[in-house]
Amino acid sequence: MKDSRLRNLWTRSHRDVAGYVHVRYYVRFTDWKGVRRLKFPAGDNLATAKQLRTKLLGQNASGYDFDHAQARKKTFFSWVDHWLTLTANKRSHQRDLYSCERLKQFFGDVRLDAVLPSYIEEYKNARLAEVTRLGRPVQPATVNRELACLRAMLILAARDGILPHAPAVSLLAENNKRDRIIGPQEFVDILNLLPIHMRPVWIVTRETGWRISEVIGLTWERIDLEQGTVSLRYWENKEQKSRVVPLSAIAQETLRAIYPGPRATGLVFLHKGKPLTYDQFSHQLRRRIFPELGLQDIRVHDLRGTFITEKAEEKWERKHVMAISGHQTEHIYTRYIKPRIESLRKVVESTTDWQRVGNTAVQGTPDSDESQRKD
Repeated sequence: MKDSRLRNLWTRSHRDVAGYVHVRYYVRFTDWKGVRRLKFPAGDNLATAKQLRTKLLGQNASGYDFDHAQARKKTFFSWVDHWLTLTANKRSHQRDLYSCERLKQFFGDVRLDAVLPSYIEEYKNARLAEVTRLGRPVQPATVNRELACLRAMLILAARDGILPHAPAVSLLAENNKRDRIIGPQEFVDILNLLPIHMRPVWIVTRETGWRISEVIGLTWERIDLEQGTVSLRYWENKEQKSRVVPLSAIAQETLRAIYPGPRATGLVFLHKGKPLTYDQFSHQLRRRIFPELGLQDIRVHDLRGTFITEKAEEKWERKHVMAISGHQTEHIYTRYIKPRIESLRKVVESTTDWQRVGNTAVQGTPDSDESQRKD
């Protein structure tokens, strides 16, 4: 029979080099919220351990919040760093690092339980009032990426029993649908201003409809110039789905021009022996080329929508275009289709039914007809 003196007590013993056995006591119980509380250190004396047990059980009977006491020991900075360590393998880890720096700048190293919903709302308003390095207002989508990090780390704290519950973190409404495509002349103008080592990226992106980051991350192991195909592994794209795509003649010619030779390995796009990064490519476009050409309403990602719009207007099978671009749902795919004014003009200028009946010329005006009836 279990010793009643050890109820709600857990013991741990070890033998030292001299052969003496040492026992340490811990208090454990299920609190009034139904949470299993384990390993409250109670020392190596049974009488002392029983006193601590009586104290803790009394606090539990009075509704004491043990989570609050634990949250007081956790600061916002320490928990953010802990969460970043646990999520270091995420594809968006670099973006999370930036988001967490923004969160730290605003909240400071406060107690974790001090991050209240009202404080979070203040953060939203403060971020939306800021401007980017290019002088543009911060977009709701940007703030939402930061709020998503905050929500994830608070939920984790609640699951670990550090917070009694996760504060509500509501996201902002986003309207990030783009109506901009890059015309043929704009594409060529941008291409001519790009540094030589960046031009293949611009061309391959236009010919595949892929994201810039997917193209920049290509390795020679994924490219088969004999078959004219390129493949993406599931961890290399947002959809986390492997796909093999045929390359156009222009894309193949572009890649052959920089092909280092048989058995080539490693990243495709390099500059002076170092990998070309998305930030370098994007910075070149946004900070130098777009302003030089006077393109104020353009984004790097618009090239993806340009490819999809072109294929949609050419009446290609939708599922085939989606297989190339990597879209999984038609809802997202159709958001990238932006009819050009030339295509819309062809629609309104097509022959209508009344023109087929007869090309009737309208004589006179309503006013002249009315005057004739009066006479």
